[in-house]
Amino acid sequence: MILINLLPIHYFINTSKIKLDFFKVGVLLLGISSTIFAGIATHWYYKINIEQQHFSKDQFFLYCRDKVIVIKAHYDLKNVKIFDEDKNIVCSFEKIKEGSDEICRTNKTGLFIVSVDDFKRVIHCEEYPPYLPAPTK
Repeated sequence: MILINLLPIHYFINTSKIKLDFFKVGVLLLGISSTIFAGIATHWYYKINIEQQHFSKDQFFLYCRDKVIVIKAHYDLKNVKIFDEDKNIVCSFEKIKEGSDEICRTNKTGLFIVSVDDFKRVIHCEEYPPYLPAPTK
């Protein structure tokens, strides 16, 4: 506090000798315009990526392990049916909510058709040999 009282205020701000330096103003304007341009470019980039991910994302994801078909729903699914190779219904689900999973136990290996309304996808179920640990000395 004592130091501030010892120095006159015009020592920090000299209003009588303000000169307009065009180089410094130009650099300031370039900095502001590049910041605005970077913001617009970033917004455009994320908007394009989010739209592409939205349209390229599948309705559901399937995998089969040990004769069990797992359905991971990315959207609400209705009228989900799983058929075997002979067009027999193995499992049926009226609705699977977005973000949830359902399982369908099959009694055999082979190809299965998963049908959601009019959309169909084929999955191949295999029976893997049991895991055997490596021999130790």
